This record gives sequence, structure tokens and C-alpha cells, in this order.
Amino acid sequence: MGRTSKKEKQEKQEKSKVKEGDEKVWPSKEYQFSRNRLFYLILGFFIVTNLLVALGLSLFYLRAILSFIFIITIPGILIILIMKVRNLGFWEYVVYGVGLSISFMMFLGVAINWILPWINITDKPLQLKFILPIFDMFLLLMFYFAFKRNLDLKIIKFKIPFFNLLNKVFIIIPILFPILAILGALILNNHGPNYLTMILLAGIALYVLAIVIFRKKINPRIYPWAILMISVGIILSVSIRGFYLNGSDINTEFNIFRLIFDYQKWDLQEYSSSYNSLLSINILPTILNLFLGGSALSIFKIILPLIYALTPLIIYLFSKRFLNPLLSFLSAFFFMSQITFLKWWWIPIRQEVAFLFFGLSCLLFTSKFGNRKVRDILILIFGISLIVSHYSSTYIYFLVIILALALEFLFLKKRKETVRFIKISSLIILLIFCFLWYSQLTNLSKGFVSFSKESLTNLGDMFKEDVQAEGHGILDHFNFFDSGGATEILREYANQVNVTPGVNPSAFNYNIYWKSSPGTEKRLTYKWNNFILLFRRIFKLLIRLMILPGVVLWSFLLRDENSRRVRTLTISSFIVLVLLIILPFVSITYDLERTYFQLLFLLSPTVLIAITPLYRKYERVCICMAMILIIQFLLFSGITDQVLGGSGVESRLNNLGVEYDRHYTHVSESLSGSWLLDLEFKYTYISADKYELNKILDPRKLIMQGRINYNVLPKTFSENSYIYSGKTNKNKGITHKSYQGNVLTFNFPNRFLEDNRNKVYNNGGSEIFR
Repeated sequence: MGRTSKKEKQEKQEKSKVKEGDEKVWPSKEYQFSRNRLFYLILGFFIVTNLLVALGLSLFYLRAILSFIFIITIPGILIILIMKVRNLGFWEYVVYGVGLSISFMMFLGVAINWILPWINITDKPLQLKFILPIFDMFLLLMFYFAFKRNLDLKIIKFKIPFFNLLNKVFIIIPILFPILAILGALILNNHGPNYLTMILLAGIALYVLAIVIFRKKINPRIYPWAILMISVGIILSVSIRGFYLNGSDINTEFNIFRLIFDYQKWDLQEYSSSYNSLLSINILPTILNLFLGGSALSIFKIILPLIYALTPLIIYLFSKRFLNPLLSFLSAFFFMSQITFLKWWWIPIRQEVAFLFFGLSCLLFTSKFGNRKVRDILILIFGISLIVSHYSSTYIYFLVIILALALEFLFLKKRKETVRFIKISSLIILLIFCFLWYSQLTNLSKGFVSFSKESLTNLGDMFKEDVQAEGHGILDHFNFFDSGGATEILREYANQVNVTPGVNPSAFNYNIYWKSSPGTEKRLTYKWNNFILLFRRIFKLLIRLMILPGVVLWSFLLRDENSRRVRTLTISSFIVLVLLIILPFVSITYDLERTYFQLLFLLSPTVLIAITPLYRKYERVCICMAMILIIQFLLFSGITDQVLGGSGVESRLNNLGVEYDRHYTHVSESLSGSWLLDLEFKYTYISADKYELNKILDPRKLIMQGRINYNVLPKTFSENSYIYSGKTNKNKGITHKSYQGNVLTFNFPNRFLEDNRNKVYNNGGSEIFR
């Protein structure tokens, strides 16, 4: 009777899992091949790629495609084989392999950069003739050790599921998303309509809804594939807009990369900057460009964004350890429907690479590796890679894990347990490396020390507006109405700048006032537009508040050892989020949206955890949750603004609007920037709108930073300086200014320049005065 009872209990548990949407037994066919065949495939791929790179063959982009696949996967696969990491799912191997490959490129690249000049081989080490043979040597050594370490691996088995017609449809449809994104962006680049991009965004929303409706008939193995294709489609629809780079930070990052690539050596003395201290935007793109060849712009417009597209997949794999596959899919979609993901330019390249390593670290913290030493080594590799990729993301990483360890200590002390998500020794190693990299090798620690001092000394003023960016005060997060404070900020900026004595009395004739970018025709009345804006603000806050009950429920629903690790990390992330909202100067010195987005790697599943008790009883509640997430996606992807009209339209869908004017780079701006920097730039002083000047893709601009005035109020112009007027400044009379964590939009002094300055350059789009 005991055996029968146990068997019945197991059957009930299995039925319960199926009911909740967990994986059930789907028909599949097992395939197998020998270890030797695996290594022959790797060696053959190695030889073909080497021939393409060494001979410079670029027929039909064959070199770029194969080199990218090779360099982004094979080094990581070999490291995984050397460590004998087994019993992982296919997609986990993919994300770990890509992460390890990027680490391999960065650290071997920086080693070559330092060692070759040190042993007097060359003073320009970052050349293909040095990089390729050294990389080959290391890869062949790794290949040998991987082969020897896996002599016991006789047969490799894997299963490929059988898909019925419905599942095949759900596999094929996501392939259309990247295609629609590319074609839609190219049509817009040539001033065509936005129909294909609109179909893309609407198609993603409908596809997610269809997955939830047909959840019982869909093989869960489709979910990660769908997530990856949706992610690639969303990112490419923005990243390949225009013939140049779009954004502020990304242009500076590209100029740093070009400085390193042209100089063929990374040297902090050549250009001392916090940006230049990060391997994610100097060494990494340099190595990629050497292997792939072709346009350097494609590295920043296509290659690095494709790597970033893996982050939602990491969210899915992380969530799947505690939620069923369907809710894990929705957790990843929640991440992708964030405004910071949909507006691709919001997250700079250096932070995209850092987010990949942060997500992989979170995945490892809750992993079930058989060999704990291997897991600890991987945690160190990804932690160190995060440190050299981005400073602010690293600080948040340490805040989360240190606080989580403190919480875990309290929980473990009660239960007399000893297993932690990270070893204290590993944390100490990471902290030591962080100290050495940020304060000894580079000069990144000063900003963090200054920020910490300002925040701690002003804790008593946390509720005052002058220690927070406009709209980011503690109470502002719960204020749904426009307080009109932006006008006061503009007036404050004007008063502060105007205290500088002007050289020309006629400058007093210039009056500053708000001037917004023209957009599409408004299709609703003023009241209805305000109502939609209010609804968006309330909706955004409410869906974020769903994290709180999720964190609370997490503490009660997850009881096993692995879940307790997640609980402490999740609670820690939530506390860090609250602290960063409260602490003075955070919103001024760092974008809180980016902070929130980074912490979503741990907090995304909590939104779905909040509906778990209802989902167990009422399956259709997942349809309601999917509808909520789809509404969020439509509100922030640009479709609603496109339908309603107004100036807040997306550059993903238009060649106009605030976002387009602020970030889109035109050919005329590239030409005028080259002309300006071809002057005696060592002695040239420039006044310009920072957003317009950032569009100039020329590394020489970095050297001029000390002689650039980013204020375009006439009183700030020096007598012999050049005044740069970009296409938006000239044609629309608009300028943008970043001030105290806000972006101010006001009138550009075109009339003053025409009356009081000499026009020395005009290409029909941009102008330069002196």
C-alpha cells in the first residue's frame, strides 16, 4: 500500500505541474554523435575561419558572419569543455559560452596590448598580424586540453522534439521579427513609411497573446527561441536606424574605439577618461573589428546589439528555475517591455556588455552545478568581466551581493546552514580586483568616492528638491501630474549661465524660452492627450509596485535551498532599489531608470510570482497578466504615440520628433564635423549643443574636450570661438541641454548668430559661425 500511495502522489504532482504549465513529456527523437566528431567540427570551423580572416575574403559577408559566430562561441565552448561543465540545457550553454568568449577576447586582448610592447616586439600590438596568431595559439592549446579533459565523454546525446503544425507556425513567425525590423528601419532611413515597423510591434504583441492562449498546445522549448527573436527584432528596429550611430553616449564610445583602433594600442595616457578605462568599448570592439573586417560602424550598430539581445534569454533561464516555462516567458517579456529596453539608445554599449555579465552572475548564483569549484571560477570570471566593463553597474553588483550576504547570514544563522550563493573568499578577490582596476590601473574610483561623500553628508536633506533631479524626488515617484517644475529648471539654468559677462552687448537681446520639437498631427483633443499621459504614468507606477507583493510572496513560496539564495538576492535588490531612490544626488549623477533596469535581472520574476497563487486555481489569470504586459509594451514601444500623434513620437517609427532631433545623426552633420576638426583643432575653441556635437564621429573631438563650451546662450560665446549649428539647430531652431539630470529644450540663437557672427561653413544642413 505504501508503494502505491507514493506512486499516486507522484502522479498527482506530475499532473499538477502540467496544469501549471510546466514541461510535460513531448515527443522527441534522440540523436547522438561521438566526442571525436564534435572536436573535428570545432577544428574544421577553426581552419575555415582562419583562412577567411587571414586572406581577407569578404564575399557575401561570409567572413563577417562566420567570424562572428566563431569568435563569440568557440572560445567559450572550449572553456566549458575544459571545465567539464555538463548536464546543462542547450540555451544555458549558449549564454555561458557567449559570456566566456567575450571575457576571453577582452582579457587576452589587453594582455597582448600590454605584453608585446613590454618585451619590445612592437609598440602597436592591436593589429591583425599579432592578434590572429596569438589567438590561434591559445585556441589550439585550449582545444588540446579540452580534448584531453573529455576522454571519458564517448557519446554525446541530445534530443530534437517533433513539432506539429501549430508549433511549427510558432517557430517560424518569430523569424519574421528581425526581418521586419531590418526592412522597416532601412525604408525609414530612405524616408519611406513606417508600415513594416508598425507591423513588427503589433505582431510581437499579438504573438505573445497567442502563446498564452495556446499555452497547452505549445511545446515550451519554443519559448527561448521566441524570446531571442523578439529581442533581436526590438533592438535592430532602432540600432540600424540611420547611416550613422544614434544616441549620445554611443557616439563618444565609438570615438574612443576609433582612437584605440587607429592608434593600434590602448593607452590611458593617450586619452585619460573614465570611458577609456572600460575594455567593453575599447579592447572588445577592436578585437571584433579585426576579426570581422568591414565597417567599424557595424560593430556598434549590429554586432554588440546582437550580443545584448541575449539578456532577456538570461531572464527566462533565471526565472525558469522558480516559475513554470509560461510564466518565465512572460517574465522575460516584462523585461523587454521596459522603456529602457525598447529605447535601445537609453543603455550605452559599455553597460549592455556589463548587463550581460551581471545577468550571467545572477544565473550562476542560483545554479546547481555538480562541481562547486567550477561554479566559483565562473563567478569570478564574470564578476571580473563586469568590473572592467562598466563602473556603475559594478557598484550596484557589489551593493546587491554584500547586502544579500548580510541577509543570508541572518537566515543561515537560524537554520545552521553553510551554503552561500557566493564564497566570501570570491567576494574578497573581486573587491581586491575592483580596487586595483579602479584606483591603481585606471582612475575610476574618484567619481564613486565623491558621489558617496555627497550622498552620505546630505542624507538629512533627502526630501529636498535640490539633491534630486527634476521629477525624481521621493514624492515625485507618486505624483502623476505635471508640476511645471521644468520651466523653473530652465529659468534656473539661464540665470546661472548668464552671470558670466558677455563680450557682446547685443547678447542681451536673446531671450530663452521653451521650444519643443514638431511631431505628427495630434488626433485627440488636449484633454484626451493629457488623460493618456496620466494613464501611462499611473500604469507605469502600478506595474512596478507589483514587485513588492512578489518579493513578499517569494519569501513564503520558495522554501528549498536554492530558492533561499534567490530570496536573499531578490530582497537585497529591492532594498538597493529603494535606497538608490532615497539617497541624495543619485538621480542627478546616475539614471535611475538604468538602475531599475539592472535590478530587474533579479526582480522580473517577482511580478509573475505575484499572480502564482491565483494561477494555481485560475489558469486564465495568465491571460490577464499577458494583457497587462502587452499594454505596457504598446504604451512604451511608440505605437500609442504614433496613433495619438504629438511631439513624443519614436525615432523607431518616424523621421521627426524629440527623440529623432536629439539623437539621429545626419550626413550633413558628419561632413560639417569633419570640416570643423580639420582646422587647427589644437587651438580651436568651440561652442555647441552637446547633443549635436556628439553626432560627430571623429576621435579628434575627444582631445578637444577642454576647449568645448556646451552652452549655446550668446553670453557664453568667447570672441574667437567657432559656434557649431547642427541640422536640428539650424532648420528647427531647437537646442537641447542636459542640466542637473534633466534635458532642457529651448530656442537656438539663430537670429543672433546671423546678425553678430560670420558664417564660415554651410552645407545646407549644418552651419559653423565665428
